[in-house]
Amino acid sequence: MLPLLGYPRDYVLARAEFSYISFKNRPDTAQGLSDSYMSILTDYLSELDNVQGLADNRAITAELGRITSESTESADLDTGRWARVELEVIASVKTWEGKVRGQFTRTAQTEEGEEVTLEWPDTNGYGPEEYDYIRQRFLGTANPYLITQYGFFLYLKDQMRRNDELIRLAGAFFELAQRELTSADGSALVTADVLPLLSNALRLALLRSQADASMRTLADSVIESLLALHTGWDITRRETLLVLGTISDLTAANVRQFPVERIRAEILPKNWAAAEALTSTHRHGAVELANVAEELARRVQADTDRWSRFRAEQYELLATEAEENGNMAAVAFVEHAFRLYQALRDAPNTERLAQVYQTIRSRFALTQTVTPMPAEEMERLEGVIDEDIARLSAPSIIIRISQAPMFTSWQRVVELAAVERSSFLEWLPVSIEDKLGNTIENFTTPEEKVKFNQLHTYGLLGQIASSVLFRFIFLAFRAGKLTVSSLNEYFSGSWLGEERVQRISGRQVSSQPLAMIMSGVKVLFAEMDKKVAQETYEPDYIAAVDSLVLKVEYVLRYLCEKLAIPTFRTRDSNVIMEKLLDELLRDLQPHLEEADYHFIRYYLVEKSGQNLRNRVAHGLMDDTEFSHQEAFLALTMLIKLAGYQFRRVPAPDASEPEPTPA
Repeated sequence: MLPLLGYPRDYVLARAEFSYISFKNRPDTAQGLSDSYMSILTDYLSELDNVQGLADNRAITAELGRITSESTESADLDTGRWARVELEVIASVKTWEGKVRGQFTRTAQTEEGEEVTLEWPDTNGYGPEEYDYIRQRFLGTANPYLITQYGFFLYLKDQMRRNDELIRLAGAFFELAQRELTSADGSALVTADVLPLLSNALRLALLRSQADASMRTLADSVIESLLALHTGWDITRRETLLVLGTISDLTAANVRQFPVERIRAEILPKNWAAAEALTSTHRHGAVELANVAEELARRVQADTDRWSRFRAEQYELLATEAEENGNMAAVAFVEHAFRLYQALRDAPNTERLAQVYQTIRSRFALTQTVTPMPAEEMERLEGVIDEDIARLSAPSIIIRISQAPMFTSWQRVVELAAVERSSFLEWLPVSIEDKLGNTIENFTTPEEKVKFNQLHTYGLLGQIASSVLFRFIFLAFRAGKLTVSSLNEYFSGSWLGEERVQRISGRQVSSQPLAMIMSGVKVLFAEMDKKVAQETYEPDYIAAVDSLVLKVEYVLRYLCEKLAIPTFRTRDSNVIMEKLLDELLRDLQPHLEEADYHFIRYYLVEKSGQNLRNRVAHGLMDDTEFSHQEAFLALTMLIKLAGYQFRRVPAPDASEPEPTPA
């Protein structure tokens, strides 16, 4: 039996969301199909070579995957090989920190019982032939996006040494950024693309800027573009924190390459004005921008005290807002303000905050951490979401929900949790109690406290992220782009739309997972329909939450079955028990995307999180605790899980493991 490999959702759903370049005279019959695939690959690459600007990575990988699969099945192995190389290079994750890695990994055992890690795409076995082919494509294409894909791959694989190749790569990143800036329509998506492009261009150009005049010229051009973008930025735009914060951070990291006087005269004053403006709409963002600006000020020997005091004052205001809402985050905010005043040697405020901290630190139940978004910010956010919804198709909206891009990555959560740890950590509560006062989890050892700090950070960041997610779902529903019909189509086209066949008590039994899921979806949308039709109607979400939350566990157990993961364990040698959901999630962790794993874990089973499954299954929720929020969280989990697909892959000891796309 070959192991099963779950494919990354972004890759699998590409063909459902995006169309690829089509060709005239594509053969429709089996006769002559094999002989035509090299021509099809060549034609496809030729069309891509003439595309300018950013290309759609997922659409490209979907089409290359199709060519790879069909040419291999037709015994056209040469075409299949080079189509696979194209696919793997473009689909691979390329970062400065992690070099080149696959989108997805899982563990498997060889016949000898040795545990190995499978990765897709796996480019670790590439040799001179593959690298020569990729270099030819890098030098031959006129498409700047493909130049960055091939070139960055070669650079990270230590296959690029010549200055002219580095200049070509850095120049392509800069060209793409300039194209996006020139055609920018003000959308957040354009900005999110531009900043990494400029960052990569600068970092590459600086590698040889001292020894190569052309590299220095390119680096200066990128720096000027960054300064112009920062100083010319309209601070009333919604991407202000992202743009000014990212550029300031990049400037601080390369401060010796930037003109110091312009940093003092232009960058820092603009950051101050932006931080003050953010206090009325996004106080957390104002603190974050001030933190970045303070580090930049320190590196150019400018005044840092005013930034520290600004942050302390904002933390105090955040603490006041949190305390008014019964939110334990007030404790952390007061602590941050205390440490800042202490560093400023401001004795009066340090003493005052110490007394405030002692007063409030024992007021809050640990699991009650709800911070409502300010009305002005919610109104602005709805405008942004409405723009997105108007632009996106119904399938694209479901995919946006599955990606949940508003949530912070786990790696960033860990980094933030580590930064925010303080000498007050031992003062924090170490017991989690439910609403009845029962202790359900303790954090006593240093390692456990670190875990708590990470979960607490994820929860705090998740407050705003989940608010954005909930509004996106509801507004998409209200706009008629998220419906029972569109969800039924999405789930039907996934592995959950397939018939499930099990052997139970010696009989083969068939069931329909789709019917299990859609029952709760229909109940949820029926209540939402009533609410939209009659504003005074009070929706009853109890049945929807009960159904959808428990269906997440159903899907997770079915997912284990698909991956041949045992869902039972033995006790006392002869007693067989079903595994707890927490155990199943640990078994599934290598097969799930990191963001999905932590999202599901925190909101579904984590005792210091929402713990939805236990609260629903054990009858621990009162009628007032059921809302659209719990239903939307469960629906998002189901959408995420439906996005995976399974393909048989060669055994770990096979000569050339080649997972192919569906």
